[in-house]
Amino acid sequence: AEVEEAEETERGLLLEFCEEVIGALLTSEEVFIARMLDVLREADAVSSDIAASEEAERDLLTTAIEGWVTSQNISTARIYETLKTAEAIRYDIEASEDTERSLLSAHSTVVTAAFAARDEITASESAQRA
Repeated sequence: AEVEEAEETERGLLLEFCEEVIGALLTSEEVFIARMLDVLREADAVSSDIAASEEAERDLLTTAIEGWVTSQNISTARIYETLKTAEAIRYDIEASEDTERSLLSAHSTVVTAAFAARDEITASESAQRA
């Protein structure tokens, strides 16, 4: 009876020990799982931060490109306006050159007429003296 009682006590102690080991293992598994969940949450948060950062970077890049395109459009518009102004000035210069040529031609005609008139007056005076 004592051997049976000792074996039963031993079995009880062994069962109690196994329960403690199993409980400790379960607890460590739960801790491990909880830590893994924390790591996964942190990884998800980092991933979200990276995605937000990439989106912000894309937004900044888009804004920069839009700004560059706008400045290029403004520059192109200014160049076009400058070219139009230059063309208008060229037409004004050509017109004033035409006017100058006309004035020179008229001056030449007047000078030619004046010389012709002088020659006639000289001829007339010579004829009157003779």
